[in-house]
Amino acid sequence: MVELVRRSFLKNVAGVTAAATVAGCTQPVALNMPSSKLVGGPDDLQSELTVYMYAPDNGGEAGNQGIPFMFRPMVGFVEQGTTVTWTHAGNESVLHSSTAFGGTSSDPRLIPTDAKGWNSGPFAAKKDPYQHTFETPGVYVYYCMPHKNFGMAGIIVVGDVGPDDPGWSPGMTEPIRSDSPLSPEMTQKIPELRGMVEKQYETTGQSEQQQEIDQSNRKQETGQSNRQQEGGSS
Repeated sequence: MVELVRRSFLKNVAGVTAAATVAGCTQPVALNMPSSKLVGGPDDLQSELTVYMYAPDNGGEAGNQGIPFMFRPMVGFVEQGTTVTWTHAGNESVLHSSTAFGGTSSDPRLIPTDAKGWNSGPFAAKKDPYQHTFETPGVYVYYCMPHKNFGMAGIIVVGDVGPDDPGWSPGMTEPIRSDSPLSPEMTQKIPELRGMVEKQYETTGQSEQQQEIDQSNRKQETGQSNRQQEGGSS
């Protein structure tokens, strides 16, 4: 099980140092922190995803000093029916959870209206990683219960969904007001995560637009070349 998690880890991220527990020993493992903020995109849905949970000074010798409480990636795009895994990145003494903003007396609902929420409850690194399978397309905002007030949150985007689809709301549209029961850190984090998601769709749109421009330019170039050939042969 440890080796399976490690392989998934190395597949999704590589570069900066984190810690993996192998046979009871903590060993450094490569982890690319900057590039792992986001995995996938609207045109690059993942069939598997592992989310790593961090804490300040996480992992000791692994060199994660200065890292805040966070999920990595913060945003992931997955296929419908994908099982997402949450696991600790070292520091066995810290408890984390994966908990949906499913709508409670104090929390807004930030998952699709026809989807079920989930809550791993706080768990330590020695416990098996937590998994949840996403069957309903849409945007899912979730958080860590022990570090909710620190703004530890993430987003999973499931399936072929966009701004005009039902699953886009309420995850991307529910207002997060400054007078919300949520902490100031969380009221800042959720719009930040939403911005990361929206940027992927803007990038996709720009890419398609650029493709149309390039295609038009190629047609013009082909037309000019044909006319030059016709003029040279006459």
